[in-house]
Amino acid sequence: MLKLFRKRTGQVWRGVLAGLADKFSWNVSVLRWAFVLLVAFSGRLGMGLLLTYLILGFVLPYREDWEAEQFGLGPRKIKEAESLSSEK
Repeated sequence: MLKLFRKRTGQVWRGVLAGLADKFSWNVSVLRWAFVLLVAFSGRLGMGLLLTYLILGFVLPYREDWEAEQFGLGPRKIKEAESLSSEK
C-alpha cells in the first residue's frame, strides 16, 4: 500500500511536495518548480493540481507524527512512583 505523508522539515507551505519528494527520492526543488510551472501554464490541469494539493495538505498526516505514534517516539509518560515506607 502506498502511504503518503507531509513533512515538517523542508516544508514551504503545507509540506505535501516535501513529503512526495522524500517518498520517491526526488529533488524537492525540481518538484516545486515543476508544480509551479504546471499550475501556472496548464489551465484546468493546473487548477486540478492546485485543488489536489490543497486537499492533500489538509488530509495527509505529518510523517513525524505518524512515526512517533507507530514507534513510540513521543514524549515519555511519567510513571507513578512507588511510595517509600519507613518500615523495613
